[in-house]
Amino acid sequence: MSFDSREELLQLLRSEGTVRALEILDEHIATASLSAAGSAEATRALAAKAALLYMIDRDDEAADLWAQVSRQWSVLNGADSAESLGARVEWVLATAFSGEQDAALTESTRLLADIEAVAGEDAVEAFRVREIRVRLTADLTRYPQALEMAHDLRDRRLSALGPLHPDTVRSHRIVAGIASTSGDYEAALESYRAALIALEQSDGPRAVTTLDVREDVAYLLGLLGRYGDAEIAYTDLLDDLRTHPHPDLLGTILRRRIVITERGELEGALTGDTLDEVFTSSIERLTTEAGAGDEAVILMRQRWAARLIDTLRHARALEEYRRLDDLISQEGTPDDILENRDRIAFTLRTLGATDEAIATFQAALDIPEITPASRDVVRRRLAMTLTDVGRDDEAISILRELSTPEDPASQNDLAVAYIRADRYIEAQRLLEPLRAQALTENTPGNRRVLGNLALIACELDQHDRARNEWIQLLRNQMADIDVTDEARRQRTADADPDILTTRHNLAREHEHLGDYDLAITELDRLIEARIAAQGPDSTEALSSRSARAWTAYRAGHLEDAAERFRALLADRTRVFGPEDPRTLDTVDNLADVERARGNTEASSAVVAESLASLGEGAAGLSGARISLRRAILLADQRRFADALVAFRQAADTFSEVAGPTHPETLQARRGVADAVFRIGSPAEAVAAYREVIPYLDPDADPLGFAMLQGRLAQGLFQNGDIEQSMVEQRAAIARATAFAPDSADALGLRSRLGRRLTILGRHEEAEAIYRAVARDRARVLGPTHRDTLDSRSDVAEALLARRRYWAASRAFKTLVPVMQRELGVDDRDTARARSKHAEALKPLLRRVFGVLILLVVVAVLVLIALLPWGNLAAETPTMAPASMLAEAIGDVGFGG
Repeated sequence: MSFDSREELLQLLRSEGTVRALEILDEHIATASLSAAGSAEATRALAAKAALLYMIDRDDEAADLWAQVSRQWSVLNGADSAESLGARVEWVLATAFSGEQDAALTESTRLLADIEAVAGEDAVEAFRVREIRVRLTADLTRYPQALEMAHDLRDRRLSALGPLHPDTVRSHRIVAGIASTSGDYEAALESYRAALIALEQSDGPRAVTTLDVREDVAYLLGLLGRYGDAEIAYTDLLDDLRTHPHPDLLGTILRRRIVITERGELEGALTGDTLDEVFTSSIERLTTEAGAGDEAVILMRQRWAARLIDTLRHARALEEYRRLDDLISQEGTPDDILENRDRIAFTLRTLGATDEAIATFQAALDIPEITPASRDVVRRRLAMTLTDVGRDDEAISILRELSTPEDPASQNDLAVAYIRADRYIEAQRLLEPLRAQALTENTPGNRRVLGNLALIACELDQHDRARNEWIQLLRNQMADIDVTDEARRQRTADADPDILTTRHNLAREHEHLGDYDLAITELDRLIEARIAAQGPDSTEALSSRSARAWTAYRAGHLEDAAERFRALLADRTRVFGPEDPRTLDTVDNLADVERARGNTEASSAVVAESLASLGEGAAGLSGARISLRRAILLADQRRFADALVAFRQAADTFSEVAGPTHPETLQARRGVADAVFRIGSPAEAVAAYREVIPYLDPDADPLGFAMLQGRLAQGLFQNGDIEQSMVEQRAAIARATAFAPDSADALGLRSRLGRRLTILGRHEEAEAIYRAVARDRARVLGPTHRDTLDSRSDVAEALLARRRYWAASRAFKTLVPVMQRELGVDDRDTARARSKHAEALKPLLRRVFGVLILLVVVAVLVLIALLPWGNLAAETPTMAPASMLAEAIGDVGFGG
């Protein structure tokens, strides 16, 4: 075997394998070099090895050998010989594929001049080098220059070879490809059509080359937005393929047709139903002609399942993935099987079948021979699913094993597990070092980092920071949209689920910060976009509707909030069922709004209807969750004895099934303590609170822990343990103030300390606390907020208790009109302030009347002293004035 042709080298590779083929060629080189090193035979042997290295993608080595071959041919036959110039062509190709396109392009320019000087401008090798130069220039993204060179190549070939020559047709396609890549679709379409006309004449209208270019034309029509013309072209193509089948081409045509239909849907020119029909008909056609287990069919089904996931049709996606599992399990690699089962588990998790998802993940990890990288991906998914059911310690343990400081993605995954476990401080410590890089490198992983930092800031009540983080994330997400047309850019953003989620979270931060008008405006736009992109019954659209209703409530638009929550409750009940936590959250919200409107009967009716719809007797975690929600609703109706029974039932089941430290176990046990306290058993409540507290991490939720300490302090106070109550109350205040000094919880804890001091008669201390709380509430909440007005009233009452009646009266005099205007004349707090004002006035009036009487008496006595007493005065000139006054008083006071 001479190894002079590509076919001979391919045969050698197939028969001997790569390692042995190279050994044979080395032996061939050594044998040829024994007689004469650098001979023609030895040079041809070197060229064969260079060609083989090029074929097996060892391009650096191939380039070095081709350079040596070119030098040897130059010595043997001259630098301008065909052999030397041909070797230089191969050197250019190998160098380009090794990644050194600039060096290859420079050499190709010199090489073209040398070839033209020897063989002329129309030589075959000259055309080949020109084509190489076009492709190199395009690879370097110098599209205007590449397009100009491609036009020149095409025109030269047209002139030298004629319009029907295959090289001329290829030149048309090269022009079209570069024009399309640079965005000039009209020019690309013109060149593809020129190639098509030539192919129809030379190869025939049904030849595979002709059909291939017809597909290029159809695809370009779609890129130009001419979707109707594109569909006609694709339909004609598919009809022709029925009589002239080409299975490989069929798969390409169907895949690219889907790409164009997806583009049409994204731009609003085609409906989602159109894309669904294209997918289903394509799968049916491929299955019929290629067989169910064909790779193209499997790829198409995977794309269809992904489409179903994107459009929130998870149940149908699950069916598709299970069908794929049967196909892939027959001939797929272990990693292929694992990947599909990972998708099955992930879809189960999305559908809420968490236990089945965990079992599927765990079973998938038992597949033999899967690679470590694939196994780690599934372990990460398993860990995240474990957090869905509160198995946070297991999840964190897995992710700690997978996490390394050198891998930001693994750090981010671990941070997410901490967030889901409410361990925000630990999550923040992990992510803060990644923030600088996340701001400078706009990658999907870095956008996740920014989103998680924003979420942490929100949970830590750092809403200014959270808002800024969401704004930065939104900018990065918008910058990642590779569309220049502004209208299309906005349509793309309005359909992107990640961008919509960021907008939702940003709107919530506006609400947290009290900018209700801005939050409402953004939520209205967001709801419209989510309904259009994700459907009116999607979890996301319903979530944004809930946020919109809550913002109306916070803004004081109570009637609007009630209407929105009532409509949302109906839709969530229909979509999720009456027992779903999201439905029950809406029940709570609607009851709160109706109570705020003064409609206590309506509030009770909402809760009663929800209680009646909750199931009975469910087992395991689902039953415990229903018991917990029933307990919460019963407590909302102030049916604390019944709530206590339900809380205890939930706590016992959670503890048995999920463990004593499971978050829902602790929530139920806290409910037990609260219910016991509410029914008037402070000693038992204190015991219950003390039983729960050791299981809680105070740093995971500092405010929540502080509020629990505050309730414990209240129970201790009512149980008569005053000293320990004060210790717990001050500890709760210190924790809440250190974490979020301006939060409503921290201010409320301080206010309640003042009330306890008031009960103990320590009014001066209480007054100092009330004044500080009033100042802070006015700064944080505004001077006319109810809580601010209540604190001002507390100050006035403390002055009254200290018998500083004048100061108390002045405080109430300025306060009561404001309360009447802001809270209403008949409001309970307003009525109390008026009553206390009157109470402060009573001793003042008594004092005023006493002073007035004294003044009158003094005035009378002065008058008496000044009156002319006539003879009496003359006769008794020596009578003392004091005696006269005493006698006069005796006359007035006792009437003789």
